[in-house]
Amino acid sequence: MRFVEGDCQLEDGLELIFTPGHTPGHQSISVRTQQKEYLIAGDQFDLYENYECCHPVGLYVNLFDWYQSYEKVKRMNVEVLPSHDPLLMSRKVY
Repeated sequence: MRFVEGDCQLEDGLELIFTPGHTPGHQSISVRTQQKEYLIAGDQFDLYENYECCHPVGLYVNLFDWYQSYEKVKRMNVEVLPSHDPLLMSRKVY
């Protein structure tokens, strides 16, 4: 186990991204493939709508942090994979 603060590259193409808002220490995971980069958003974005429409999730501890994390992810130019959206299962391969 290793504690990290902020963003942290784990391996080539695999990075922890600090995305507080839902919880104080929330982290998302960036995965870069040959085709594109994905962000496994965890509970920062429960649904595609949370990200696409900039709607905060129903539960958060700091709304200011949530919006800062949202802007950070927008600048990353990744495909966001929300944690609870049934539409995730509409594709067989990512």
